[in-house]
Amino acid sequence: MNILLVNDDGVNSPTLKFLYEELSKKHTVFVVAPDGNRSGASHSITVFRNIKVRKLDNRVFAIDAMPADCVKLAVLSLIKDKIDLTISGINIGPNLGLDIYYSGTFSAARESAMLGINSISSSVNVDWYYSDEKLFYQCAFFISKLVDFYPIDFIPSDVFPNINIPKLYFEEIKGILPAKPYERYYFETSYLKEMQTSETEEECNYQLDGGVREHQNLKDSDIYLCKSGYITFTMYSFYPFKDIREYEFLVYEEFRKAFEFTKLYFTQQ
Repeated sequence: MNILLVNDDGVNSPTLKFLYEELSKKHTVFVVAPDGNRSGASHSITVFRNIKVRKLDNRVFAIDAMPADCVKLAVLSLIKDKIDLTISGINIGPNLGLDIYYSGTFSAARESAMLGINSISSSVNVDWYYSDEKLFYQCAFFISKLVDFYPIDFIPSDVFPNINIPKLYFEEIKGILPAKPYERYYFETSYLKEMQTSETEEECNYQLDGGVREHQNLKDSDIYLCKSGYITFTMYSFYPFKDIREYEFLVYEEFRKAFEFTKLYFTQQ
């Protein structure tokens, strides 16, 4: 297959590197990713300025724009071959519950779906600045196996999964389950103010200060299940009223096979 990789963490993300290496063993892989971190970009696109594109390798591009821009540029201009599948991620940080409304990772997958190309959104539930090459490699290995099992011919392009992997090595992960995206509460206590003054004007810089509150332990929520040691997936469509339950059942069987293969592989190492 021809696979497009995109993310919101930037072209130098270690999870992107591992995923590129794993998928390249079987597929033709293109990377079109932001030239820096664009976390929280949601589905924003660049309209009122030019977009700079740097070609880093034969099939690797860095873009000074948003994740959704990366998908648009890849599909409409940069890549002449037909893209069969877009994988967004693997995001360093979760995209659980209401996170998807802020997520550039999720939105890049949705942009691909809107362009008629099957997609997958993927994240690992760690802090933004967390680093663990063993975990990141295992996540990339799993996503590559998931691609092997993914029933792409039976999933319409407007339907895509959002996958969250817990902060555990695969030897310890309990399984993979479909989940619901219940509320994820944030506390935004304030914007921290840093005053800057000059002779002619007064300027202030503000930075959002806050975090994530504890959530209700709803047993079928992606937040609770991921926290409890399960990989979670939720199926989405950009058509808001579409019934996607049949696709959830279909991909669950294949995702379970990919998980069991991955867990057995690393358990035997």
